[in-house]
Amino acid sequence: KQKIFYMACKSFFYDLKRYITYSNTIKINDTEKKLKGKIIAEYHAIEKGLTMPNMRFNFGKAVLNDLISNCLEYNEKYGFNDDQFQHAVSVIAEYKHKHEIHDQTLDFDLNNRITVLLNLLPEIEKSNQHTITKSLYFQQTRSSFDLFSMSRHSLRNFDGHISNELIEKSVKLAQTAPSACNRQPIKVYIVENKDKIDQLLALQTGNRGFGYLADKIIVLSAELAKYAGLRERNLSYVDGGIYTMNLLYALHFHQIGACTLNWCVDVENDRKIHKLINIPDSEVVIVLIACGAAPEEFNLACSKRNDVSIVTI
Repeated sequence: KQKIFYMACKSFFYDLKRYITYSNTIKINDTEKKLKGKIIAEYHAIEKGLTMPNMRFNFGKAVLNDLISNCLEYNEKYGFNDDQFQHAVSVIAEYKHKHEIHDQTLDFDLNNRITVLLNLLPEIEKSNQHTITKSLYFQQTRSSFDLFSMSRHSLRNFDGHISNELIEKSVKLAQTAPSACNRQPIKVYIVENKDKIDQLLALQTGNRGFGYLADKIIVLSAELAKYAGLRERNLSYVDGGIYTMNLLYALHFHQIGACTLNWCVDVENDRKIHKLINIPDSEVVIVLIACGAAPEEFNLACSKRNDVSIVTI
């Protein structure tokens, strides 16, 4: 037992040291990777706001101010040639344009800061979040895998009911996901009670502006009893991530709109979700998925992807 405790502490501090050293937790934005990561997260928050079913004008001012500051810093330190940086500026330009075409007045100081940034980079054009119809969105669900996978996007606008039977068909398809030593640790909780859905969304907090439209919430968990030894301490999240993507593809195949809701919460909220939907303490929550029927027309965020040359080493 003493040896296991020692190895557990060693593993914990090994993980902690790496995370504290290299994440954006303490030394914020002190490297290009960290600053660009912050910029991507911030511009995507604005993108999502631009695609909301009932977009609020002048939304996200705090995030937008931070994004502008980080873009100015990035441009000063590293230049303007990075694709993700340029997309961030284009999203800011779209935000300004969207207010202009609807005769909405931006906050005076915010508008000035946007103008300063855009004047520095006049060659960058505004982005355009995608408007798409339901029939077009699901057009490739029976196509070859390349067309099918490229057609799947996070959908944040729901309109109507989906049956448990259709979700269960999706789960059956997702069961083809590989897992470590075929241990199959994943459990799938389908939450359909409206009060519980509201409580789940309040715990997750990253669904403002669209979560309330979801017909059902899927909660994925992994059973820790399927693992052994400290070397397997992260395998539940690896298996869970693989299963999540398989389930998202399966939902898209069955023409169910879906959006992944990351489960990144404090200890108190993690305890609350276990109690709320009776998840055993032996299971770790991996992710939530909001799902529902797609409306006839809706918006999708651009969600710019890195070029293959950047991610392939």
